[in-house]
Amino acid sequence: YQELGDWTKATEHFKRSLSLINNPVSYEGTVAIHGLAQIERMKGNLNVARKMLLDNIDISRQINDLRIERYALQELAIIDDIEGKVDDAIEKLNSALSIENKIKNSNNFLPLILPKKSNHFFIILLLTESS
Repeated sequence: YQELGDWTKATEHFKRSLSLINNPVSYEGTVAIHGLAQIERMKGNLNVARKMLLDNIDISRQINDLRIERYALQELAIIDDIEGKVDDAIEKLNSALSIENKIKNSNNFLPLILPKKSNHFFIILLLTESS
């Protein structure tokens, strides 16, 4: 639903997912929270989205899962970029790259897309070390 722009149904889906998870302080819980944060960002509720993502980073550290932190940093970079804080966005992308290098994901690159106020998009491909 999220990809189709049906934020009402997507929100219901993610909230239902959270209600079915026994422990929201888990990878599964953070996936649902991340989805909700993305919806809030797309609706323009940047402060709400930012708080959810920062909470997800805290959870990632509690459960020692760097993937969550990496994805949250990517999303926070998008928010920074929307707000015109390009330097902050780049700093977060560099942090995401550092995490990517630590976990050595199966991908050889970390594609990061930042929307621009001009409605154009630019993509930064951050190459990671090959395993």
